[in-house]
Amino acid sequence: MSSCGPLICSRGVCVLFAGKLIHAFEAPDSKVPITAVSTMPPPYSSIAMASADSVLRFIDHRKPGLQHEFRLATGANAGLIRCLAVSPSGRSIVAGFSSGFMVLLDTRTGLILRGWPAHEGDILQIKATEGNTLISSSSDHSLTVWKELEQKPLQSYKSASEPIHAFDLYSNEVVAGTVANKIGVYSLQESLSPSITKLSSENFRGTLTSLVVLPTKCHLLLGSDNGTVRLLA
Repeated sequence: MSSCGPLICSRGVCVLFAGKLIHAFEAPDSKVPITAVSTMPPPYSSIAMASADSVLRFIDHRKPGLQHEFRLATGANAGLIRCLAVSPSGRSIVAGFSSGFMVLLDTRTGLILRGWPAHEGDILQIKATEGNTLISSSSDHSLTVWKELEQKPLQSYKSASEPIHAFDLYSNEVVAGTVANKIGVYSLQESLSPSITKLSSENFRGTLTSLVVLPTKCHLLLGSDNGTVRLLA
């Protein structure tokens, strides 16, 4: 799956390879849209997709039909699933809801391992990393580091002026961006004050919408709302 990429499209979930459509999976119910997708890590070739009815489905672009279907029973107040993150082992997946609720599910059995009110606002992004660690950001301006099955967060940061809507991981740090074009570096393991840098208009124009760390040389690949992609050292 490293060379393929899923995205939500008008037909449901479309899988692209080298920019070409190789498979399209239509949503089971056109009135219940797909709200989030995520790929399983190698050697798996499955795609996890969440729909507005809080159902998590697994598909394989090489095979027809569904592999698994699990309902994330979280109650009527959980809202919509905004994002998904799969653990590096592929054994668990976490879903973030518009209410700030998060649900951790065992991908092998479909059992819900944990559900908790992680944030006070819409969850904007989640990532899962080694050591059963989860990182989540929310519209409540918080960035939080969790252990999968521990009640209290390992670290919790608060952005002063605007929420963190995009972040990536590098070593033991979180590199995060905001709509004010600020880049912050946060520690995963220690309670240290983050390092915040404001992008200059000379180096980056528009509003920051996406962020990826290229680990080999620790470069930043940034996406803007005006369609510009910029590589920063």
